[in-house]
Amino acid sequence: MEKIKAVQKDMESIVQSIEVKLIRPRQKEAFLCNARCCDSAGSHDELDSCIKGCSMKVQQIEKMVNAELSEFQSKLQRCAQRCQESAQDGLYANGGNPDQRDVERAQAGMEKCVGGCSDQFKGTLPKIKDRIFSQCS
Repeated sequence: MEKIKAVQKDMESIVQSIEVKLIRPRQKEAFLCNARCCDSAGSHDELDSCIKGCSMKVQQIEKMVNAELSEFQSKLQRCAQRCQESAQDGLYANGGNPDQRDVERAQAGMEKCVGGCSDQFKGTLPKIKDRIFSQCS
């Protein structure tokens, strides 16, 4: 479980970095743009159109970031699900009722497998961060 917490911590750090370095500056630009729209738009329709245009860049970045992070989480969850299924299959492989030792062995195997998933996917986080920053620059 320590490895899972490490992945969560790394992911939170990346999200914070993206928020501070990418999203907030774009949000500031959008707010300033919205203010300029209020000063320059003639009609209500022009104002709406201008404001929507100001927000588009932030929305695109947020959509892309959410897609990248959702994909990462889905892959990690699928790996953990395979670990759980493997542990369950091993638990009932003999067809009988598993005893406490069998359960403990299956649990240990599952935790080791999930730790492997964490190690595997933790290594992809810097690449995801780099990809997000390069696409948004």
